[in-house]
Amino acid sequence: MSDLYIYRNTLRDLLRPKKLVAVGILVLLPMLLDLIIHIKPPRGVLGQEFYDRIEIFLVYNFVLVILSVFFGTGVITQEVEQKTIVYLLTRPVPRWRILLMKYAATVTMTTATAWLASICLALATVGVKGLAGSGLPRDLGMLLVGALAYGALFLMVATL
Repeated sequence: MSDLYIYRNTLRDLLRPKKLVAVGILVLLPMLLDLIIHIKPPRGVLGQEFYDRIEIFLVYNFVLVILSVFFGTGVITQEVEQKTIVYLLTRPVPRWRILLMKYAATVTMTTATAWLASICLALATVGVKGLAGSGLPRDLGMLLVGALAYGALFLMVATL
């Protein structure tokens, strides 16, 4: 059993249809909020400023945290619930490598979905032409750092 097998198997478990529906709602939430507010936009607020406000409020403080909880705690809990943890731990693979591959899969999914939420929000607020001047590249990097930190925290909580 290789590390890549554990990583791919964990990703496959995280991509189940029921989980994807919940993730899809979280991804579209910031963009939907922007579209609702754009019906009657606030006075004097430009698209970039609006993007920054919603990005901080919804993507960083809500979507990233919820996705990290959802994916980080789910990988270990799922092994216990499906009673496959015994099979997994009896393989000649060190436990830290199993946990590291599961962590890598959760960070991958959390980062990808948070990036998708950010990109959808940027497209809705500043449009395609405004992407170059927006804070999107900076935000994508920070979302990766946040996914690494929150993923480690919630995987530790699930393991304990």
